[in-house]
Amino acid sequence: GETDVQVVTSLRGISLAPLDAVGEGLIINRTLYTRNGRKVDANKITQGDEIVVVVRGRASDARAQNLLVVDMLPAGFEIIKVFNSSDRRAFSFLPKLSRTVFRADRDDRLLAAIDVSRSRSSFAVAYLVQAVTAGRFIAPAPFVEDMYKPAILARGSETGVSISPAGSDDGVGTIDQDPAIDGSDEDPKP
Repeated sequence: GETDVQVVTSLRGISLAPLDAVGEGLIINRTLYTRNGRKVDANKITQGDEIVVVVRGRASDARAQNLLVVDMLPAGFEIIKVFNSSDRRAFSFLPKLSRTVFRADRDDRLLAAIDVSRSRSSFAVAYLVQAVTAGRFIAPAPFVEDMYKPAILARGSETGVSISPAGSDDGVGTIDQDPAIDGSDEDPKP
């Protein structure tokens, strides 16, 4: 006989177009630096270069409390070290780093759980990566959400990364700026 059939289709995947930055009660951004605090041009990295990655954000919604920060690594990079507050002595350009409740550096991402409050709404994590594979890659956008209120979230901007083969004349490309300007403890801008 004839009967109605209900069909449900689900699709999962990665968007071909870059996702827009969004912020619902949170703000997040990522900046790349050389080991001496100069801002890095992500399209002028050489295989073997070490890059300091700083992920900063701020809770603009007073309800935000238990944040999970996720920073996916682009292909071509490996995490060498995740910094803590004592590393500011050697890397004075780093912002004040947040105390993490949980932290894990995986092959493809950094995860950090951070508690925020009205009096401590800004957060920052930093880690050192090495460019290990030459090529052109996409750095997925950094992401943060309140673990128990998932409607409070932010996604930063996706960026392109270019790593030249070792031995090329390129070297780390820096952007002219005073490291004290962008390495300050100021809140990130939306």
